[in-house]
Amino acid sequence: MNSGSPLGLGWLQSTIGGGKRSTSATPYLAPNFIQRANLDVLVHGQVSRLVNSSTVDRNITFGGPQFTAKAFEEIILSAGTIGTPNILMHPGVGDANILSALGISVVLDLPSVGQNASD
Repeated sequence: MNSGSPLGLGWLQSTIGGGKRSTSATPYLAPNFIQRANLDVLVHGQVSRLVNSSTVDRNITFGGPQFTAKAFEEIILSAGTIGTPNILMHPGVGDANILSALGISVVLDLPSVGQNASD
């Protein structure tokens, strides 16, 4: 189905449920989920970098115009097609060859970060 040359009959892959398109917002921002005590949603923020911290903290610490958001288990980064790879690559998550050529220390070699991206 996703080969670019579909031929024949098959199940269509989609993110539709109950007649409505499902997005990443559906499981996090719906009224029955947004009130969860273990969920913080930050909007209109600008991520300057990711930091690897061994300190585990459930709270988000605000300190002046910039702050550090720490997660107990996970952070969902949703900065768009171009923004997300950019944010990931600055601290060293991405293609090791590209990062090394830019003088960025490689934290995690993931060659697919930022590839085939269009906005």
